[in-house]
Amino acid sequence: TLPKGQLPGFAGPGTPDIRRLYQYAVEHGDELQYIPCFCGCYRFGHKSNLDCYIKSSNKNGTLTFTSRAAT
Repeated sequence: TLPKGQLPGFAGPGTPDIRRLYQYAVEHGDELQYIPCFCGCYRFGHKSNLDCYIKSSNKNGTLTFTSRAAT
């Protein structure tokens, strides 16, 4: 769980492609929530592609990330 504007360590500077994907998810979550995920993570309760990146948007403005998309 990190403040808005920060990305998790698994999306750090050493992984530029993953970093771009997580940054896109943060900036375009309103779009990704309508795109289904096809990687099979629906078994983990994911309902959209956004769930592969962000586990929850918290009331205090922080985001809880999931590493599912980074693996």
